[in-house]
Amino acid sequence: MQFNKLYTYLAAGLIAMSSVTTSCMKDLERDPIDPNIDTKLDPAGLYRKCYAGLIMEGNDGSADFTIDDAGKSTLLRNLFNFNELSTDEAICWWSDGGIVELGYNQYSPGDATLRFLYYRLWSNITYCNEYLNNEICINYDATKLAEIRFVRAYNYYLLADFFGNIPFLDHISTTPGEQKDRKFMFQWIENELLTAEKDMLEAQPKTDSDANYGRADKAAAWLMLSRLYLNAGVWINEDGANNPYWEQAATYAQKVIEKYPLFKGSNNGYTAYDMLFMADNGNSGASQEAVLPLLQDGKVTKGWGGSKFFVAAMWNSTMFNVQGKSAGTTSNNWSGIRCRPDLIKKFFGDPTIVVGKSSEEIRAVSTDDRAIFWGMGDDKGERTLELGDNSSFYQGITTTKWSNQRSDGKDTHDSDDLDTDFFLLRSAEAYLNYAEAKLRLNQMSEAVAKLDEIRSRAHARSLGSSITLNDILDERSREFYFEGLRRPDLIRFGQYGGAQATYKWTYKGGAYNGVNFKKEFDIFPIPQSEIDAANGALKQNPGY
Repeated sequence: MQFNKLYTYLAAGLIAMSSVTTSCMKDLERDPIDPNIDTKLDPAGLYRKCYAGLIMEGNDGSADFTIDDAGKSTLLRNLFNFNELSTDEAICWWSDGGIVELGYNQYSPGDATLRFLYYRLWSNITYCNEYLNNEICINYDATKLAEIRFVRAYNYYLLADFFGNIPFLDHISTTPGEQKDRKFMFQWIENELLTAEKDMLEAQPKTDSDANYGRADKAAAWLMLSRLYLNAGVWINEDGANNPYWEQAATYAQKVIEKYPLFKGSNNGYTAYDMLFMADNGNSGASQEAVLPLLQDGKVTKGWGGSKFFVAAMWNSTMFNVQGKSAGTTSNNWSGIRCRPDLIKKFFGDPTIVVGKSSEEIRAVSTDDRAIFWGMGDDKGERTLELGDNSSFYQGITTTKWSNQRSDGKDTHDSDDLDTDFFLLRSAEAYLNYAEAKLRLNQMSEAVAKLDEIRSRAHARSLGSSITLNDILDERSREFYFEGLRRPDLIRFGQYGGAQATYKWTYKGGAYNGVNFKKEFDIFPIPQSEIDAANGALKQNPGY
């Protein structure tokens, strides 16, 4: 699939009609209809557009809505900002758009970054609504129709996860949708995923030479159902532990595992975990684990907020990967995001051991392949474990987890834009979903077995025949750090907002040693621009 070109996909003037229904509408307006333009909708182009919203800015490098920096409009970048920077894993010192405040759990309805997340999700949903309600698209291809139903459900899942009480529309409208709570959205998303799954492609791992690589198949629906059921306690009962769906979470996770086993290969000294995040991950064997890969190609599909963000924001020009290869993974080195000490502590009893070491040297002293960190300074400064006043890239350890280097040593397509596909859904999540669900059902041996498979792949020792829920929470951090999954995990385990949380990380709540913040901050405020534009049709979330 190629998402870099949209071709002619919408009838002239349709974007203005099919926009979000409050202030975003103005951002998506376009010029009046030109009578010389072909007004016939192109279902193939709109189909690609619905997928492109998961990783691309918009058409030809411009964003789908008005924004000062198109890269900030992308879904992956916003997933990272809101699910990683607000947690114990990542922090950024950039001062624009509320990024620092996000890292201190100090959210405001007026934050620009908040609008970017909200607008991206509504933009994606709107394109999907047009596809799913247009007769040309409905009659175009039943399998592709099911896929777009899945993509819309995924975007709605994120919208409800981030904002809780959300306006809901399953069609194109010029009036705001009725505001729905998570209980409603849980049932709707569940039904959409179950309905879509019936007509989706059969579950099967693919490589980037396969025609259907990048398309969501049945396993994508299964994994999202497992994720939905795993978080049902939070969504339905506002209590992550009070969940009647643990068994369903395990059942759908097992279905994924049977079709998409963990990748366990290696190449030229790179481990299986290394290869998941490298430029040839689409053809090195690593895509065996990619339930839903988002495609990147430095020559064809370029962008500022996809895979490039995960390298450029975390690297500078003096860094090297775990094999000591040159830092030339991209000429972009934005030098902003680092790891909080709390993440490093999950890998090392003495986290100071990483200070002053390269990724290659850290690999040599690590007992876990997933500890892909960089602790060296350079002529611009010495790097520290601690975050200090969070005003420099050198305050905190960073990570070289993503790169634009190939495990086979061959050249990539471009020295600036990345070839590294982003595995939005990967089967390792199914293993840990299964382990958690089984542990909560008091089925210890089943839980341990799946946890051990994850740890064995990383060459980490077994935690023994008896594990705790905290072991699961920590393992999810070790496996998925910086992949946009952390905040919901902390909420589900009761360790994010609220007085009941016993876990305090560096700068939690804005205090260096960490303080609890209110439970209402488990969800984010609806952007004030939307509240104002809705003229009373939208209510702000409690606590803001």
